[in-house]
Amino acid sequence: MVPGQCQSEIDQEYDVVRENYEIAFERALDSADILKAKNIVILQAAVLFLLCSRAGGNTRLVWAKTAVIIRLAQSLQLHVDGEKLDLSPFETEMRRRLWWYICILDMLSSEEQAVDTQIRPGMFDTKYPSNIDGEDLFPEMTSLPHESKLFTDITHCIMCSTVLNDVYWSPTILEKSVPIPQTDQEIIVTKVGKMLHDKYLSHFDLDMPLQWISATIIRLQLARAWLVVQKPCEQPPSSNSPRNDTAFETAVESVNFSYLLQTNPVTTQWTWLCKSYKQWYIMAYLLTELCARPLCAETDHAWDVVTKMLVQWQQNVQHHTAFEKPFGELVERTAAVRAAKLASQHSHQKRSVQDLQDDLFGVSELEMSIDWLRETRL
Repeated sequence: MVPGQCQSEIDQEYDVVRENYEIAFERALDSADILKAKNIVILQAAVLFLLCSRAGGNTRLVWAKTAVIIRLAQSLQLHVDGEKLDLSPFETEMRRRLWWYICILDMLSSEEQAVDTQIRPGMFDTKYPSNIDGEDLFPEMTSLPHESKLFTDITHCIMCSTVLNDVYWSPTILEKSVPIPQTDQEIIVTKVGKMLHDKYLSHFDLDMPLQWISATIIRLQLARAWLVVQKPCEQPPSSNSPRNDTAFETAVESVNFSYLLQTNPVTTQWTWLCKSYKQWYIMAYLLTELCARPLCAETDHAWDVVTKMLVQWQQNVQHHTAFEKPFGELVERTAAVRAAKLASQHSHQKRSVQDLQDDLFGVSELEMSIDWLRETRL
């Protein structure tokens, strides 16, 4: 429900309703004595709550609470696969699903604080969930049914878990102390992307909104991973340095898809959640490139894409992320650099026709750009 619907349908402010629900849920967790929970049901509710709280909430608080969830999960031995504990197929599957959702929560909340995940490879042996709809699972089952090739209510979790485990946690990419050839890292990302496409994405019906959302999120995760492997942000900022045009074009396309993910009218029901998937790294890379690259049709297009994304972000600010201050400064610097380039270009063009004249509008391009920035600053 969007804020406008909230006001018209239940006659209350969106923020007030959200806060009331959060308070009620926190009280429910306290009443259930979550710290002493002996079953996974309470933990399932807490994980779902925190995943949703990322959207427009206090991301630092979500990150801190995630640490508690991880400890509780370990106390219930969710990091040990159910087969090793001789559990039933149903319980084993449900524990796998919960553990990997916790891993995803850890990845998302840690990324927003610009820190490594709290869960690390080698800390667990829990297997991936099976691609089976939840309605086909029941406690009395003696074995799991065959996995589906189609989209189920757990497919997105499986794909996100695969990207996390096989890409972000890959020793080839994770290891920073030993130089790893870029081609080896690219192979990892490409291999995982092809596997996910062949096994899952190729069977999606992209006319179904939820499946389109899932496919877009996964492709954005893979695009970000590919860009990280390119290490474009480590390139010297000098405009004389050779630029990676393929990475630049990929970043622009990724931000365009990210914008569509948040504004597609067909997926309005899930817009609130889609807005929590912010491509900080890709946006930062584009802003850095715009400072270094000369004015041209490609950079003009990239600037348009970046600015419309910034305006969209302003409508759904995530509080207490590690990126707020440095990212805001980068946006302001990029706007100033671009405005100076425009002013220089404008001045050069005018000199080719006549001597310098007073600005017809009474305000420089730089001043206009900075004024706009102050209105839309994150």
